[in-house]
Amino acid sequence: MEQSLPPCPVCKTSEHPKSTGKGYLCKPCANARSLGWAKKNKERHKGNQLKYRYGISKEEYDKKIAEQQNKCEICKEEETSTFRGTLKGLAVDHSHVSGKVRGLLCKNCNVSLGLLKENKQTIKAMLNYLEKYDES
Repeated sequence: MEQSLPPCPVCKTSEHPKSTGKGYLCKPCANARSLGWAKKNKERHKGNQLKYRYGISKEEYDKKIAEQQNKCEICKEEETSTFRGTLKGLAVDHSHVSGKVRGLLCKNCNVSLGLLKENKQTIKAMLNYLEKYDES
């Protein structure tokens, strides 16, 4: 016999999606609570995300930022992309095989590597192509 859950204490719904790990909150209310916490605690949230996603601390990220002089390791430019009106930080580039952090990249370089599937032969072929038609 399936046990019914009590209503969500916030919105009072009894229609619960799968357990959220947030007590008896329904998923939309749990998500809203998490987003609210993240907005109020930006630095802690950033640190938590770095540790969870890449296994590095906020201090390690900040050290890399300083070493790279807040510039992309590939193009040597500062990040110019924004998200919801706020300048984004440099992206943590990592090996999808080992998970090891390599460096910090701007959005354009990070996305480019991803679109090229980090395929060295394709990247070399693109460079050869550009050199073949170099107009400088």
